[in-house]
Amino acid sequence: MADQIKASLETCGILKDGLPAKNNKLANHLWPKVEALLIRIADARAAQGDF
Repeated sequence: MADQIKASLETCGILKDGLPAKNNKLANHLWPKVEALLIRIADARAAQGDF
């Protein structure tokens, strides 16, 4: 799921090479939220033992 989110954001131009696109207000606004979501997904997978 995390990979799908990253792929979607790269397709939209919000992410570039796994980092927020420079000089993109939407990317700068969304990135902290996306990063927190990806961390929550990783934590949930680790809690289930699904690495």
